[in-house]
Amino acid sequence: MPKTDPNYKMIHESMDSGKLAPNKLVGDIVSKEVSRYPNGFVLDGWMRQLSDKEVFNPELDFVIFLNCPKESCKDRILNRVVCEIHNIVYSYSEKVCALCGGNLSKRSDDTEETFENRWKVFEELTLPVIEYYKSKNLLLNIDASKSIPEIMNEIKKGLE
Repeated sequence: MPKTDPNYKMIHESMDSGKLAPNKLVGDIVSKEVSRYPNGFVLDGWMRQLSDKEVFNPELDFVIFLNCPKESCKDRILNRVVCEIHNIVYSYSEKVCALCGGNLSKRSDDTEETFENRWKVFEELTLPVIEYYKSKNLLLNIDASKSIPEIMNEIKKGLE
């Protein structure tokens, strides 16, 4: 989302505190984007809570749950950096963007306090969404504590 978007400040204030941005606002944005792709789409981070269904409830073929232990998630979040130009995420050990050679910087919301807030939101609001899709037999539960190639192989196998 460009910084010039009128919703940028509100969404980033929510993100910076580890809270969810207002579901009506995010749902409207997601719905508008999905409508641009009549042949299919992949959503990342929607639905975040069951009440999101009231705003935008797309018909889904699969739901992929990247199931990762809290400590692994925390380590990944606290040790990631992002390309300032392309917004591509890297581990903290990388020095420059592989795409453009540009600077990598830590996101302002990647702090321990924000992570703990996010994890609490995940447990309270997002886990019920996972259970909902599990009950609909749409959930593909992937062990995301593995390496990226292993995770991708699990996803491919699960979708076949």
